[in-house]
Amino acid sequence: MVQLGTRIEPRPVPPRAPATRVLITGTFLAGLLAILVGRWWTGTGYVAAPAGLPDPGWVTAVGLPVAQYTHEIAGITVVGLLFLRCAALPASTGPGGAHLLEMAARWAWIWVAGTVAWITLTVPPPDPWMRRDKNSSQRVFE
Repeated sequence: MVQLGTRIEPRPVPPRAPATRVLITGTFLAGLLAILVGRWWTGTGYVAAPAGLPDPGWVTAVGLPVAQYTHEIAGITVVGLLFLRCAALPASTGPGGAHLLEMAARWAWIWVAGTVAWITLTVPPPDPWMRRDKNSSQRVFE
């Protein structure tokens, strides 16, 4: 027989981390780790420049592949999310399309950060041996 007078207390549901966010973050960090371990394993992490060439330094030698990886992964993700939004949900303005656009906007900021880091690491510092002539815009070697 069923007792209709007794109440069943609801059990609290433990909060869980969003699986997609954990998966994407784990994949991204695994890629960064693979770059660093691969460069260490092959000995290309930091190699001093040959005589006569300027030394890029440890930060540039190791940071440039990481910045390029970040730039490429974020760019691919942004383009993929926007393509998915346009191809899969062409006329939808519902929550699914808005969520895809929000994700694309978040990844676009990561893309911008990776691009700025990549540009910063590839632009050479000013050469102390070169100076500008005050009367012209050309550089003169001293």
